[in-house]
Amino acid sequence: MFFMKKIYNFVLLSFFLFALVRYGRSQDVVSATLIRGFSAAEVGASLPVPGLAKYDVQAYKLLYTTTGAKGQRDTASGLVVYPVQKNTAWPMLVYQHGTASSRVAVPSRMSAESTVGLIAASLGYVAVLPDYLGLGDSKGFHPYVHAKTQASAGLDLMLATQKHAASLQAGLNSQVFVTGYSQGGHASMSLHRTLETEQSSKFRVTAAAHLSGPYSISGDMRARLLSEQEYFTPGYALYTVLSYNMVYNLYPNLNQFIRAPYLQVAEDFFTGKESNLDSIHLRLSRLLIQEKGKVIPRYIFQDSLLNAIANQPNHPVNVAMRDNDVYNWGPKAPTRMFYCKADEQVVYTNSLLADSVMKARGAVNVGSVDAGSTLNHGQCFQPAMLSAIFFFSQFQEIKTDTREGEFALPIRMFPNPASGSVALEQVPPGSQVALMDISGRLLHLIQARENPLYVPLDGLQAGLYLLRVRSNNSTWTGKLSVR
Repeated sequence: MFFMKKIYNFVLLSFFLFALVRYGRSQDVVSATLIRGFSAAEVGASLPVPGLAKYDVQAYKLLYTTTGAKGQRDTASGLVVYPVQKNTAWPMLVYQHGTASSRVAVPSRMSAESTVGLIAASLGYVAVLPDYLGLGDSKGFHPYVHAKTQASAGLDLMLATQKHAASLQAGLNSQVFVTGYSQGGHASMSLHRTLETEQSSKFRVTAAAHLSGPYSISGDMRARLLSEQEYFTPGYALYTVLSYNMVYNLYPNLNQFIRAPYLQVAEDFFTGKESNLDSIHLRLSRLLIQEKGKVIPRYIFQDSLLNAIANQPNHPVNVAMRDNDVYNWGPKAPTRMFYCKADEQVVYTNSLLADSVMKARGAVNVGSVDAGSTLNHGQCFQPAMLSAIFFFSQFQEIKTDTREGEFALPIRMFPNPASGSVALEQVPPGSQVALMDISGRLLHLIQARENPLYVPLDGLQAGLYLLRVRSNNSTWTGKLSVR
């Protein structure tokens, strides 16, 4: 009897260990649903320059298993978009979306940011756009700006995409590009760090571009919580504190850190009774104006919490914020942080701090670039995203029939060095010509209509620049010295 009990316990233990390996560490595709196909012309209509889109694409909604904020097995959703062309191996581009205004304003539900996936696929990437935990088809409250689960949601959708692509016989090569905007900049930085420091045997990041992200939560968010300055999107501060309270078990009751006038708004938001973030911003703003005359987010919170944050460096809230800083490491892949200096929601110093710390940690090919010094947070998205796309284009490889599908164009550039303008000869009509500075910032985007094509250089400082021409499956890149 004792012997049988030992055998039973051994079998039970073996089953448990198998389940731990099978379910705790692996990832599965739960379902894949074709949303629809989009022609290159449809995708191109959303772009600021006609003719940039190259490939027809197909968009799928994937449900996949991942790990929840408490370590539990969970199911999440995301959007995956494939270029349509046989016998081709594409690079993967992961885009992490910005703060969603509601549970359904996510890529898999074809929100506005799903357009990024369509554009990326039409340019020759398999585009991977996770919805994150607590959004889309995932249950519960979203762990907002929580670095670990933002990274795991992205990583597990990448693994799911590998399986789904194989089932479709859609080719993937070994290249991986990572980007994201706003909250997505924080999420993409977290994913990038995870891929390089923990998953390098599975994925090797080719290049990364993080856009207007709050990389320093313990700096930017802490300052926001303690500040007396007005901030007209106060729901972000509430969202962050509710998220960390849930993940880190900071307080058992909301009234321990939320003041009475704002407690009902917090409860409605956390329980899902009110899930629209724009409505939360509005309700909080009205209450703050009614009580204080100004929209100052610190007054949402109890004085005891604010005093602890200000005076106790190792208070659990400060520890939680530091745990979600994503800049204190040194990337190996070429990396850019694109920002706009007039951003009123995410201060640009996040990017400058990340740049300086990463270089101090030994990163070689890292830079922070102002994509538009007068642009606010909403206006910054387009130039930052275009800069990322053209930064990536320097490294992108498309493999066709096991051969490289990007062929060199026989373009001649003159004069070089140049001032005023530079001429390009033998540019195919309809080609896209991008002028970038050496950091990767997009300066001009032109569609070729004449031969030779003259690219204006007015206003450029003396130095080295890059010109890149794309035409169908052909590319050309040249270095230009401006006098």
